[in-house]
Parts: sequence; C-alpha cells; structure tokens
Amino acid sequence: MPCALLRAIQPLAPRGWLCDRRPTILSIAFVEAALLCIWRLFSIARRGTFLTTLTVRWVNALILSLAGGTGMLAAISAVLSSGPQTGGGGPAVGLGLMAGMSLGVALVLGVTAWRHRVLQVVRETAKQQRSIQP
Repeated sequence: MPCALLRAIQPLAPRGWLCDRRPTILSIAFVEAALLCIWRLFSIARRGTFLTTLTVRWVNALILSLAGGTGMLAAISAVLSSGPQTGGGGPAVGLGLMAGMSLGVALVLGVTAWRHRVLQVVRETAKQQRSIQP
C-alpha cells in the first residue's frame, strides 16, 4: 500500500495499528502465500503425482490465501469509504479496490470449483486403485 493510503486511513484505525505497517505486511504475506501454493502445485504437476491428497491441501491453502487477500481489500475499502476524513479516497481508488475485490472473489470461486473437480478425480483414482489390488 502506498504511504498516502496509510496516512489517509491512519485516523480511522486503532491507535498504533498502522504505525508499524501491519496491513502492508499482511497483504504481502497473502500474496506470497498464494505464490508459494501455485509454485508447489506446479512442482507436484512436474513430478507427475498431481492426483493425490497433497494437491488438495495446496489447493485449500491457495483458496485461503486468495480469500485473505480479498478480505484485506474489503477491509481497506470499508475503512476508506466509511471515514469522513478520507473522503472515500477518490473514484480511482474506489474503482481499483472494487475491481480487486471482484477479481479476488472470482478467483476464489474458480479455484473452489477446480478444487471440487480435483477432489473428485483423487477419490475416483483411489477407488480404482483399491479395486485393482487383490
């Protein structure tokens, strides 16, 4: 987050909350967690062991990190739009935050649907392997 945005929401936040840049660190942590999950999923796919429960765990972590990042955008939007001191942050800031939240919700829904399909395939594969073994 730019420093101007932090200064704009400073009067609305609890005392000392924004002084140490916690929202920025938390936002960066969500982005890094999502990138880590994507990297691990690519590593699993490269090894050829994509249809395992490990894949489902990393997809779950990806969903949580995307939802957390979207929640951070929603919290920033709420703080900016509710405070009379900030004036809503202007139309560009508001539209950018709304676009980011919309993209975040779309990503969460898309990855959740993909997770459902991966989970189905993992269960079918496990069921087939059990029926083959004597």
